[in-house]
Amino acid sequence: MRWGDRRHQKDLQKEDVLGATTKVGVMGGGSFGTAMATLLARNKTHGLDVVILVRSQDDADAINHTHRNAKYLPQWELPESVRATSDPAHALVGADFIIPAVPVQIPHNFRAGLQDFIDPPTPLLSPANVLEVGSCAVMTQVIPNR
Repeated sequence: MRWGDRRHQKDLQKEDVLGATTKVGVMGGGSFGTAMATLLARNKTHGLDVVILVRSQDDADAINHTHRNAKYLPQWELPESVRATSDPAHALVGADFIIPAVPVQIPHNFRAGLQDFIDPPTPLLSPANVLEVGSCAVMTQVIPNR
């Protein structure tokens, strides 16, 4: 995993990763991606920009206008630091880390070109251990190669 090289840092227990984080990109605006974005925003209430990458600008506009994800988690109001976009450049460029919160089997047209917006040293935190059918690759391997 791309995060693995950080495990070898001598002072990892002392490192406040979230405290030093200013931007997180969350790929996927379903219930899982929305919950992950909300959890991060609630754990760092100041100075964090959490950007959810969704498939359509209509979905992004609805989330940004109502501060709710009416499709998947309508009962929960999103923290002010959470916003949505359909533009991968706005969601992924400059992120301190990225959470792929989409099924591994998502259409290739959604994944296509995403690696162009992810700086290679940016950690991808895969919150699920799901394998892609056929290749047996995990999400942190699938995204950089599509």
